[in-house]
Order: sequence, then structure tokens, then C-alpha cells
Amino acid sequence: MKIREYKYLEATGSDQGLNNMNEESSYRKVGRPSTKGKKYNDARRNILNSARELFVNLPYSKVSIVKVSKLARVNPSLVRYYFINKENLYQQVLISISNELKLYLMESKWLEAKTPVRPVLTAYMKLFQKKPSVTKLVFREVLSTNSSEKKKIMDYLFKRNAELIFSLMEPFSLGREKFKCIHLLTNFASGMIFTYAIKASLEESDENNFLPMNFENMLEESIDLAESAYLKLFL
Repeated sequence: MKIREYKYLEATGSDQGLNNMNEESSYRKVGRPSTKGKKYNDARRNILNSARELFVNLPYSKVSIVKVSKLARVNPSLVRYYFINKENLYQQVLISISNELKLYLMESKWLEAKTPVRPVLTAYMKLFQKKPSVTKLVFREVLSTNSSEKKKIMDYLFKRNAELIFSLMEPFSLGREKFKCIHLLTNFASGMIFTYAIKASLEESDENNFLPMNFENMLEESIDLAESAYLKLFL
């Protein structure tokens, strides 16, 4: 008889107690958290959202596993279990943003477009418009002197969905020129970050004269300019 079982018998004075204990133990697994089910997804999402909030408001160097765990109200060991370390956690934050962009790309009106420019840039516009925190994060990292952090932003936000964009651009029959087209679209999309980044300051400094319509018109002009560049280069 195992020592644990013996002590349980000694405390309860009955075999029935031991049977109940064994039956209960068969349903309760000891060790790492389950990687299946709603509880796992909720815990992981909670940590990821907390990390995203911190990475948006603080430089990468100022974010730590401990700070993330405090904001998420979980033990730091749980953060490490799900994400291993801070670098991987940051990577997962960028991937989550990239996945949101992917949805906007797929929702764009590709069948109505004369060029691939408008569908792609419209997807970025939706991301920056609906997720101001993303704009703040990307803007800071693009201007960062840390080339490593800047590269991560470019890789995950602008290059990770390249294959999807290639497939969506098939009707435009660009052939090998599609790589040049992606480069063009990436430059214009990254330029839009600055437009959205200054929007808040414009609203504050010119509260009475700033109109959302003016901002939308400015974005439309940017897309028109990008389409003109596309037509000159590829047609």
C-alpha cells in the first residue's frame, strides 16, 4: 500500500474513503494546465491581451514577464508556461495583429478593384482605424533606433501576409512583378502609419477645424497616389 493511501486510511478509518479518493483522483490530473478547452484559451487570451497593452504603452525593454503577470492577475510561471519568455510573447502579440490584418485583407473588395492597391491599403486603413493601439505600437517601433525591433514589425505586419496577398493578386497577372508590387504596397502602407499617428494630435491642436472628412479625403488621396504609381510601374 502506498504511503499516501495508508495515511488517508488512517485519517478516515475506512476503505470507502480510499475508494472515493481513488475515484476522485482519476478525474483530476496533476501537472501542467490542459492545452484543450475554453479555460486554456481564456487564460492564454488574457495573458496575450495584457502583454499587448503593455507593449503598446511601454518600450520593449520596459516590459517584463512579471509586469504582464500582474496586469493579467496570474502567476508569472503561467505566463512562462504559455509563452516561454518575453521575446516569444512579443512575437505572439505581433502574430495576433498580423492575423487581424489577414481578416481585413480577405474582406477587401478584390473583385471590384482595378488594381491590387486599393484592397491592400484599405485593409491596413481598417486595422489602423479600428485598432489605434496598433498604430501607436508600430509607429514607435518603426521610428526606433533598435533595428531588431523594427525588423520584427516589418516582418510580422508587412511581410507575414505576403503569400496571401500574392494569391489575391493572381487576377492581375503580375507574374514576377508581384514582388515589386508588394514592395510598393509595403512602403505606402508603412507611410500610412504616420498619417494615423498624427491624427490624435491634430484633433487636439485643431479641435474646432479638424473634420473626420478631411482626414478621410487625405487617405483617399494617398490611395489615388499609390494607384497612379502602380499604373506607371506595372501597366
